[in-house]
Amino acid sequence: MKNLINQDTQIVKNLKDYILKASKKLGLKIDQNQIILTHPPDSKFGHFSANTAFILAKKLKQNPMELAEQFKKELDDIVDKTTLIEKIEIAPPGFINFYFKKDFLFKQAEKLNYQIEFKKNLKQIQKGKKYLLEHTSPDPIKTVHIGHLRNNFIGMAVSRIYKLLGAKVTLDCINNDRGTHVCRAILGYLIFGRKNIKTTNYIQKIKTYKLSDEQVKNIAQKSDWKNLLASWIKDPKNWYTPKDFDLNSDKFNNCFYSLGQRATELKENCDQQVKEILTEWEKDTKELRQLWRQIIDWSMQGYDQTYRRIGSRHDQVWHESDHYSLGKKWVEKGLKKGIFKKLADGAILSNLKKYGLTDAILIKKDGTTLYHTQDLELTHRKIYTYPSDLYIWDIGNDQKLYLQQLYAICEQLGIEKKGNLFHLNYGFITLAGGAKMSSRYGGVINADDLLDELKEKAKKIIKKSDSKHDFNRSETEELSENIAISACKFGFLRYSREKDFAFDINSSLSMMGDSGPYLQYTYARCKSVLLKSKIKEQKNLNNLPQQINQEEQQLLDIFYQFEEKIIESAQRFSPSVICQYLLSVARAYNEFYSKHKIIGDKQEIFRVFLTQATSNILKLGLNLLGIKAVEKI
Repeated sequence: MKNLINQDTQIVKNLKDYILKASKKLGLKIDQNQIILTHPPDSKFGHFSANTAFILAKKLKQNPMELAEQFKKELDDIVDKTTLIEKIEIAPPGFINFYFKKDFLFKQAEKLNYQIEFKKNLKQIQKGKKYLLEHTSPDPIKTVHIGHLRNNFIGMAVSRIYKLLGAKVTLDCINNDRGTHVCRAILGYLIFGRKNIKTTNYIQKIKTYKLSDEQVKNIAQKSDWKNLLASWIKDPKNWYTPKDFDLNSDKFNNCFYSLGQRATELKENCDQQVKEILTEWEKDTKELRQLWRQIIDWSMQGYDQTYRRIGSRHDQVWHESDHYSLGKKWVEKGLKKGIFKKLADGAILSNLKKYGLTDAILIKKDGTTLYHTQDLELTHRKIYTYPSDLYIWDIGNDQKLYLQQLYAICEQLGIEKKGNLFHLNYGFITLAGGAKMSSRYGGVINADDLLDELKEKAKKIIKKSDSKHDFNRSETEELSENIAISACKFGFLRYSREKDFAFDINSSLSMMGDSGPYLQYTYARCKSVLLKSKIKEQKNLNNLPQQINQEEQQLLDIFYQFEEKIIESAQRFSPSVICQYLLSVARAYNEFYSKHKIIGDKQEIFRVFLTQATSNILKLGLNLLGIKAVEKI
């Protein structure tokens, strides 16, 4: 993948420029990209550290500390010690440590308090860039589960980060609205969705997946989908709808998909009926398409409810039913160009040897297409409709090989260079300690069920808290929902996206731990201080304090990194960078708050200034993650 953001902050640019000039004076050759600047674990070792001398010493077979001393001597003459650098020190085994002047740190904090200007500068970084990002494409007739939530939270956060940097991000998804899985749901609904079935607690048994195998077989006995479809067309009121079940419509669909799946496993004639339904669907049979449309619409309506809840959106929804049959033309083109291989049995295979990849079957020996075939046409449509600098697929780690193959084949066919196609991959998620909550929907944890459980626990926390605010019922509902969303989003995003992890429901809600609610609590604390202080919105400091304590210095030592962390999160497509940074800001502020008086102190102006900067960082950072910064908690 091409380097999207090859841009440093002005601070880093200045430091790299100093090191390049020192290298030149020492007669040493080094490329700017080889200069690695990091933040020491403790600011007492400096604000930035470079390992340049250590790296060069290895190549030159010199003593790294001696070379670092030579660098320091040259840098002392080069660097700007009027506004930027306080001092330069060296440390074993050859690090060059830069310490910033306090005046410079104050000015960096001031920038955070002028949010309009701060954002305006950020928007120049990716101005004019365009990205198409596909995220959250659950199979219709199934529900949005916790895996989809991780997909969604990452995709939406990345899109917000790039938008802040000035890029135009279009969000799309694919609606896999055809195929055997949909036909199973259609059969399941026709057979088991009838209102005239006389079984005790029938609706409840379907909702809780507790129909026995014997009941499934008996109900499916002698069923004929064509007769049932004709009856449904004649009077659909004889079949249940999501309202009858008091379920979100996607959950309703999933119930009947599950029953359709079980019926095909238990009754051989049901499996045959699924194949017949698929054949008739591909013939565009009007009556069947009518029921298909209803079932697909139910799923989409249910998904929309969940998406609204979590603050998600799509600008473009692709429908597999619109293009599934058009992928064959790309395979035919590849055969003519000699890119693909036709096997003796008639199957068509890719030829990806030069990419170091295993081959993929594109068309089976019976002439049916596979996902790669359909995705060739879809990728072509994406590129034709949305010309972009990068096309992004937000999909799990398990699809790594599949997408590598797809990108390579697209390059072979001239659809797009594979360097412009990017897999935004992420790891697998489970619930910590074994899920105690129910997992009713197809054996996975449903997204809304997880959020509902978090919300109920949040309500209990609010009731038990010693908050000075008396929240009425409506306010409690809104606050508990915001806390639940915060716990879930931050709990998912705080980990590196490539990593598998287990989500801990209880720790995700902690007001004193590494959690979203902890950040919300810290923001609310800042807003409370600002509300109580008579010094309103202290954006800048005309008179700098003569002395600052350790906790105040710690905040200043963190503030200047915000712009850098936003850029880094974009470069790595990793919202976890922002998560960890926000935690460091919140910890530093809470330590400062617990040790020092703010309101009424002689340093109140300065401390309100620090509080204002903290609140601005937390609000913008939380917004990038899709979390609301609440002012009372």
